Amino acid sequence: AARFCSSCRPRRTAMKLSIAIAALIMAASPVSGLRTSTCWADAGQSSGEVVAPVEKVLRLLEDLKTKLESEGAAEAMSAELRATEWQYAKEKAGYEASVADLSKAISNLDSAINAM
Repeated sequence: AARFCSSCRPRRTAMKLSIAIAALIMAASPVSGLRTSTCWADAGQSSGEVVAPVEKVLRLLEDLKTKLESEGAAEAMSAELRATEWQYAKEKAGYEASVADLSKAISNLDSAINAM
């Protein structure tokens, strides 16, 4: 699988949503054999409520939108966490270099004091 940069993720999420919307619209169109005037009980509902095909597509789209938004939020948090970890590692390396330099300076000053 190809790896994408974090700036590509929102475009990929939007593309997934566009493809899903197109597929759902095509599935509900009269060309696919479904009659839009026919109503049936939604299989996912136990109340026996009658749902029109368009309503079912709208519900599926809302569910898909919610799912994609939550995935996008999770990806954004993951990217932010990686950036924070990278910044922490960079700062830690800088601090460790400073500690080494200061330790060497203290050692040199101790040597100079002892030589006096």
